[in-house]
Amino acid sequence: MKNFSFLFAAFSATWFVFFWYLFSIWRKQRRIERGIQHIMKQFQKKP
Repeated sequence: MKNFSFLFAAFSATWFVFFWYLFSIWRKQRRIERGIQHIMKQFQKKP
């Protein structure tokens, strides 16, 4: 039974790290897209 709980803890920790990794990538991508949009607006403002 102890072995099973250890496996479950390792499995859940792996999923937690995986989701945190995806979330951080998504946050960075959103920030990059927002920065690109801001730069494009600045370019469009210039005559």
